[in-house]
Amino acid sequence: MYDIVVIGGGIMGTAIARELGRYDLSVCLLEKEVDIGGGTSRFSSGIVYSGCEFRPKSIKAQLCVSGNRLYESFCQELDVSYEQKGVLLLAYSEQQETKLNDYVRWGMENGVEVEWINGERVRRMEPKLKEIPQKALFAPGAGVVAAYQLPIALGENALANGVDIKRNVEVLDITHEKDFSLVTSEGIVEAQYVINAAGTDAVKISRLAGINGMVEDYRYVQYLLLDRLSDPSKILTILGDTPQEILRLFPTVDGYMMVGLWETLDNRWEKFGTETTQTILNRLTEVSNKMMDHITPDKVLSAFGGGYIAAPNEDFLIRSSLNIPAFIEVAGIDDAGLTAVPTVGKYVVHLLQTAGLEIKQKKYYKSQRQNIKKSFIDINEKMAEGEAVITTAEQLLDMAQGKQEEISEAVDGVTSSTFGGGPSDLWERMQMIKSQPSYGRIICQCEQVTENEVIQAIHRPLGARSVDGIRKRTRAGMGKCQGGFCTSHLIRILARELGLPLSDVIKNEAESVMLISENKQSIIAGEDAEHEKPV
Repeated sequence: MYDIVVIGGGIMGTAIARELGRYDLSVCLLEKEVDIGGGTSRFSSGIVYSGCEFRPKSIKAQLCVSGNRLYESFCQELDVSYEQKGVLLLAYSEQQETKLNDYVRWGMENGVEVEWINGERVRRMEPKLKEIPQKALFAPGAGVVAAYQLPIALGENALANGVDIKRNVEVLDITHEKDFSLVTSEGIVEAQYVINAAGTDAVKISRLAGINGMVEDYRYVQYLLLDRLSDPSKILTILGDTPQEILRLFPTVDGYMMVGLWETLDNRWEKFGTETTQTILNRLTEVSNKMMDHITPDKVLSAFGGGYIAAPNEDFLIRSSLNIPAFIEVAGIDDAGLTAVPTVGKYVVHLLQTAGLEIKQKKYYKSQRQNIKKSFIDINEKMAEGEAVITTAEQLLDMAQGKQEEISEAVDGVTSSTFGGGPSDLWERMQMIKSQPSYGRIICQCEQVTENEVIQAIHRPLGARSVDGIRKRTRAGMGKCQGGFCTSHLIRILARELGLPLSDVIKNEAESVMLISENKQSIIAGEDAEHEKPV
């Protein structure tokens, strides 16, 4: 019997589980997908909103404004990439300007820094913007975060604080008398309190518990991932003709660019669909090219999309059920939910206490979590201005031979966080490559990911069990070629480390096997010999 079961291992569920890990409680998180963050959270833009976009006194405004203020320190604790960029909301029409006037008023009421700026200042901020509006709204507090890292980081930290996390476990039925009994694909799980953070399955989970009334209002977002570009430096936002239509062009923390279109979901889409349409993709390309000269179709690396449930009143639906107070609903979470991550857990704890849960803080709580460290890319960034840019492990070893002082000088200024101590530790890193060759085998050339990083991703707490799981933990396959060269290596390593046949390695979901041909399996299996040497 658990004190609390959290259903859903996306950004919301893992954030709540991490917060519950602060207390002397037995907590279990159930995720139906193979990996944490495998559902709706996959489609998060990575935008951390300023807070001027939300109606004052709403739950969304309260959680997002307070969450924004905590984001930098929050991400430092979890070792997740975050950058404050600021957002420019561009007004090209009277209708857009009228809506942005609401944002100014909301921002002031929410205590968010926001101001009208003229076209000349817009041009100074974004000199490559093709069409300069007469007015724009600027909110400096907006930022971008590596959203794909967050559920994993939150889950690992929750696990370190005693939360049980069960993946690939689907909730099939819920009964409630004095306590809850959850029928799952892996047996019965019992708990005193249940938190429904199941994303697009939230309506289904509530109905299993006998709770109705949650309105299904589906939205859809489609993205283009663009190559590494220097502009824009801010998050550019254009409001559409309807409140549900918004276009954004924005940089990512990884140096790439994205363009996204948010819209109301119509009858063409299934709620779990990830389809894209050529019409909308053409529109995304056309509009982004109108905004920036250098954004052309040849810059597009990938296109993807997904649906989510939004509350009809544009607010989050986070509440105790009227019929069953011990059942907490966390639903209606749109793209802004990412901004609320640092504070949503605290809000849910408050609801649990109101419902009768007694809590006591743990004497020892681990707030810090460390990500997998890059082996080469940080070295190259420090040495890019010189001639000695490292592209292979062999070059690194050649430099190391009898040149410890020169190496220390060449990477002068490398921080302790990069190499676990400073420039003097670079020599030790060379020796590690000698003793453990996987530190020197570069699997993903685009993102400079080594085999050792891939192995760590598989064997860490909540380790990767799919090709996409490795991508989220290391960025292998997220670069310019989008996995064209490294995917076969990732399949091979997963099979080897997990003791699986190559034909059982999956991309993401349980049935998404990567290989169906024995010939391809033979080719991939044969790559082991080639990778006995550093590349």
